[in-house]
Amino acid sequence: MRWDKVAVLYTVETVIDSEGNHSESKGDESTVFANVRNIGLDSWAAARNLGLHADASLQVRSPEYKGQNRCEVDGVEYEVERSYDTGEYTTLTLKRRLRNGGAA
Repeated sequence: MRWDKVAVLYTVETVIDSEGNHSESKGDESTVFANVRNIGLDSWAAARNLGLHADASLQVRSPEYKGQNRCEVDGVEYEVERSYDTGEYTTLTLKRRLRNGGAA
């Protein structure tokens, strides 16, 4: 299989300090090859009905995805809304982050 993108998968956790201030901590980062998948109108509508925000979809090799909750592709940061493992490949449904022009 040929891959058309390079994605950075990582985990972001919210950390609360002793004074109650919230900050984000980035960890478990890995760079993987990925294929952009088209989101058809039916799939987009089905995702919306489930309360998901399907802005993009990527396919990665399943052993390379370790449950990370963020993804960056072409300089755009996404949240992983959903992952679907089919054995060899995992499809990630992505939601664009607000600071990168995403919708609320």
